[in-house]
Amino acid sequence: MTGYPGIDRQDRTMPDGGLLPSVDDQLWARLLTGELDPDIKTLATRLIITRLRIEVAKDSTVLPTAVQELRRFFVENKFAHRDLAAITGF
Repeated sequence: MTGYPGIDRQDRTMPDGGLLPSVDDQLWARLLTGELDPDIKTLATRLIITRLRIEVAKDSTVLPTAVQELRRFFVENKFAHRDLAAITGF
């Protein structure tokens, strides 16, 4: 259990049928360190990724917490699933 409502499993099937990568997937770290820079369309998604990247750049020990927060954002916000597809490539 992660401590976040709605994220009790490592992998979660999204309402549109896509699979949300687990918190252990290196995709999240690559995204939040800037190694991966996909074309994000939604302002809210761009804002949360930018904010979390700044936090991680200041203190890399917050990366696990930042990953959980970003993952939770995608679970709770269906409008961001298109951006998730751009990130995961699925």
